[in-house]
Amino acid sequence: MGIGKLTWLQELMYDVREKVSNNDPECNDGIEELANLNFLEMLSITNLQNVNDPVDAERANLKGKQNLYQLELYWQCGETEEDLSKRWWDEKSCNFQVFEALQPPSSLTYLQIQKFMGRELPAWMCDPSGSLVNLEHLVLQNCKGMKQLPAAIRELPRLWRLELEGMSMRSLNIGGFPSLTRLDLTDMLALEELRDSHPSCLRDLNINGCKSLREIPALPRLMSLVLEKVSNNLVSSVGRSQTSLTQLFLENIEELIYFPLSILVNNCNLRILQVETCNQFEGFAINDDENESVAPLLAPEHYSGFQNLELIGCPVLKFLPDLRGWTSLERLVIFNCPQVEESLTYDLKSISFLKLLFVDYIQEREQQRGYPLLYTDLISLVDY
Repeated sequence: MGIGKLTWLQELMYDVREKVSNNDPECNDGIEELANLNFLEMLSITNLQNVNDPVDAERANLKGKQNLYQLELYWQCGETEEDLSKRWWDEKSCNFQVFEALQPPSSLTYLQIQKFMGRELPAWMCDPSGSLVNLEHLVLQNCKGMKQLPAAIRELPRLWRLELEGMSMRSLNIGGFPSLTRLDLTDMLALEELRDSHPSCLRDLNINGCKSLREIPALPRLMSLVLEKVSNNLVSSVGRSQTSLTQLFLENIEELIYFPLSILVNNCNLRILQVETCNQFEGFAINDDENESVAPLLAPEHYSGFQNLELIGCPVLKFLPDLRGWTSLERLVIFNCPQVEESLTYDLKSISFLKLLFVDYIQEREQQRGYPLLYTDLISLVDY
């Protein structure tokens, strides 16, 4: 109480308390306290379910805060189907009307919404030329009631980054965004399909925990791809759909046994590859279905552009290509992959063109020369 007197405040994290019963019309002890804070640049509001009257939200006067560029709105509500079926979240509900009343100014560049359970977004989020005309970064987290992304979001002219986490969408159209270059999808457990209805300018794609997703569409400008806790089918699809990748990061993919050769063949510009914490990953090999034998990949033409190879925390890794033919390779990191040493037929230290070599078993033998013993130590020595 009394926060409204700090009229020159620029940054505020505001927690909405449960409304105290008070008949005094002059007593502002809720979200309406924000009314006169017109110099705010960054505002985070939590526990919005405690706002019982949309008029109070309107009195907060977010639209009048012309310096505001970052806004975060958080509800704390249940996520069960019973919760979603209640009228708390339809267009006549208090929660929806509160959200509608929290319309920001057109100066906004960052917006984060968490646990709003409505099936629809307020009108000000569905007008590409309105309050979000300058929005650059949008985050939607655990908004379970939303089954599809509103078409208006894809029309925002300056939106370059979109983050979706814990949403209930089964299909997502990532085409049509005029400026979107980065997309982050996290724990989208129901997501089965990514569609690209129009040519996409997407350059960075991060997918984490979306295990129902099996295919990545062809994204002609995609350069960096991060896959974590996904199916092996999704990894394999990269070799069928992408041709422009320069960076690929695979982490914690339990089903991954062999790195798909098609990724290397179809992405001749691949420069950086990292495989981390893949417990079944045996390495770079071709699986011969006829005799079930496994042969290491040795052909250097598939790796002609490689500059950085990192293999970390893969306990059964044993099949490596002959790195002596990777003449473009500048940086090699092998950490916590205990079977690599026994499977190699040559000394990695003999690769003279490397600018940086970190292999834990080599460093341990030569620690008296000052090599770092931990991978975290190495990171601090290297300027990416």
